[in-house]
Amino acid sequence: ANFFRAGRLGYQRFVEALQRRATDGMNVLRAICERTVRSTLRACITLVWCGLVLVISGCRASGPPLNQVTAPVVPELTADVQQALQRQHSFGLRRGMRPGVFSIVGDSISSNKYFLKPLAHGALNFGSYASLEPVVEYYRRITVRSVDRVNFNSFDVDGMGALSGWKAAHVIEPGSRFWEPLCGPRETPLECELRIARPEITLIMIGTNDVGVTSPAVYADQLLHIVRRVQSYGSIAVLSTLPAQRAADGVDAAEPYNQIIVDVAVQRQAPLWNFWRALEALPSQGVEPGDIHPNVPPNERSADFSSAGLRYGMNVRNLTALQVLAELHVILHAPAALH
Repeated sequence: ANFFRAGRLGYQRFVEALQRRATDGMNVLRAICERTVRSTLRACITLVWCGLVLVISGCRASGPPLNQVTAPVVPELTADVQQALQRQHSFGLRRGMRPGVFSIVGDSISSNKYFLKPLAHGALNFGSYASLEPVVEYYRRITVRSVDRVNFNSFDVDGMGALSGWKAAHVIEPGSRFWEPLCGPRETPLECELRIARPEITLIMIGTNDVGVTSPAVYADQLLHIVRRVQSYGSIAVLSTLPAQRAADGVDAAEPYNQIIVDVAVQRQAPLWNFWRALEALPSQGVEPGDIHPNVPPNERSADFSSAGLRYGMNVRNLTALQVLAELHVILHAPAALH
């Protein structure tokens, strides 16, 4: 009897031990499962939040692709681009770039007596754009170059980076300003202009003569080279789109070149001046009939910013150039510096 009682007692203890171990095992398993579930839930929540962030970012970044139709006339610069421009501007000042000085890179649309030169001196008709008068006065008072005791400011100086008939290749071709005593015999016009003028800002509209002549791939390389070189000096490169060049069927031959200009501006964080869009609402798209040059009023007053004057392409070009300069001034300098 004692033997059997001892056996039952041992058996009960054995079963209780097994039950305790089973319970401990279940507790351990439960704890493991709970930790796994919590970790899985945290991971799922993290993934959900990441997904929401990506969706929100995608929504912000999405929208119509940037092109000659959708890009604003005067650049709307994000905070990141503004900071990049400020850093580049500080670098340029350390290298000797001059506030109150801008240069022009272009062809006959830029190297033109109606573009900016009428802004250099005398009274202007600002129309409803009187807020731009301090911008004009700011650039008028800085002498870029003196010739025979005559001072020239950024509006009326004949720079080395623009000439009638030029394509993008001419801007970066060594010696293509060989007749200029201020330029070295193997110096590119762009290098010569940047060295002499030391401009804070460089307005670039080149490519009108490349349309249909230079392959888009080659033009893209040349334009990128120009922008990089300007930025390497610490000058702010501003890229302008080209006027339309429409054939009889309405196809705009300049469109692929303007897309290159837009793409390079985005790639290099350069302000984009969408001159193409500014012209589209004008009669005859603001160009001379059968021509590619912006038209001027019959009285030739291309600095008339009244509603009547702004029916002409060159007047709009002058106005939007001032608007771009004013926009950049707010970013690069205290607005009070204009007064």
